Amino acid sequence: KCQVRERKTNTGSDFKSCSAAGLTLVLCFLQCDGTDLTPKIQELKFQCIVFLNIPRYCAGTMPWGNTGDHRDFEPQRHDDGCIEVIGFTMASLAALQVGGHGERLHQCREVILTTFKTVPVQVMSY
Repeated sequence: KCQVRERKTNTGSDFKSCSAAGLTLVLCFLQCDGTDLTPKIQELKFQCIVFLNIPRYCAGTMPWGNTGDHRDFEPQRHDDGCIEVIGFTMASLAALQVGGHGERLHQCREVILTTFKTVPVQVMSY
């Protein structure tokens, strides 16, 4: 069971942490262009979900992987209007720094994400 512990950091903001299965316990619904991804996310027990529209992230890693790795998806492009949705387990998240990648979930133009609780989110823009 995910036990959310709140504490104040020295900056005064709330810090929340939970077990590795925490995402599956707080995720209520994730839909991409009308496709419900919730069952797949719960089955694979992802630690986090990344939404990207850029090929490289976090010190040059490639979370989506190489273009030729999957024939079910279009090559990732920053100018196609699509968001790549990628799931990470603890193992795939660690492997990202040495050339690994996450589980490709979807390429979409619209995402609906609903959680049971407030969750940490990082937003970056270029």
